[in-house]
Amino acid sequence: MKILREKIESKRNIIIPLLVILVIVFIIVVLLKRKENMETWLVFILVLITGYYAYLTNKLVNEERAKRIADFWEKRILDFYKPFIDRLEDIKIELKKKGGNGESIINKLDDLYNFFQKKKYMIPKKTAREIESLHESLWTALLGDDYIYILNFQAAEEEVRKIIEEEKLRLEEKIRKIYQY
Repeated sequence: MKILREKIESKRNIIIPLLVILVIVFIIVVLLKRKENMETWLVFILVLITGYYAYLTNKLVNEERAKRIADFWEKRILDFYKPFIDRLEDIKIELKKKGGNGESIINKLDDLYNFFQKKKYMIPKKTAREIESLHESLWTALLGDDYIYILNFQAAEEEVRKIIEEEKLRLEEKIRKIYQY
């Protein structure tokens, strides 16, 4: 999908100048037939100047649109991914503590889940399902107090962390491409 999108973008960047060149050639051919008409040459020059400014305006509009998109993705990274990973790390540290306080784990889990519920609209549905699965695994681990459930939670946590990190890297790559535009 990315490759197709990049090909379309590169073709769009080639098509516009090609059309401009074709129009210029067409106008020159018409002008060569009418050598005596000075007004035609003035119109030709005016068309060239207008086309050049239209091209510059289009380029400026595309750059501004790209910057707005980059700002949107940066806000997503700052508002969801980084704080979520920090909260996930706090729970992981609390689980690894020997004789960790169950109440503090519950509080951290509630904090993570409340944060998730407030920012759920910022992430894909697949990631949201993984996070809900993680939440249920931890609750089962806390209620069952069984080592197997804790291992299941750790496996789910690693999977969610991997998904979150991949999405974060994908968004950062998208931002880099936008700023290179």
